[in-house]
Amino acid sequence: MSGLGMIDAEAEDFSDALAVPLRPHRLRKVSDVVALLKHGGAWDDLDWLVLTAQDSEDASLRNLRNPAQGLTPVGGPTFAADRGWLGNGADAYLGGGDVYADLELTGWAGPAGRTAMRRVQSPHVSDRFVAFYAGRNLTPGSVALIDNALARYLDALG
Repeated sequence: MSGLGMIDAEAEDFSDALAVPLRPHRLRKVSDVVALLKHGGAWDDLDWLVLTAQDSEDASLRNLRNPAQGLTPVGGPTFAADRGWLGNGADAYLGGGDVYADLELTGWAGPAGRTAMRRVQSPHVSDRFVAFYAGRNLTPGSVALIDNALARYLDALG
């Protein structure tokens, strides 16, 4: 728990793993996402959750479920605070490396296959990639909850 009231322990661990910890208002927003996902039962379904719309590149690349894991910029995509990453997807993108191998995916799979990976586009800037999540046990209900939590997070950023 931090001076902000109840902050989710996993959000706090995420912040502590960063080179520069999240600022208090950002930590609160990340904690709210984690708490909503836990309350709705979707947190344990996730293997990866990367909130690329962060205020630092380091935070934008880390896996919230396991901060030791992260995405890697390949080919020079550009980062904008609170807006995420911009790349053409062919030679400028965020590489997942072991994400794809670990989840045994060759492409994007839907919840019907119980394994899903989703990239979330910015509602404000259509060519920005603002979040990424993946899981082996995602159900349609957990996908809807995750999408809702991410929409709330993005709305809070303004």
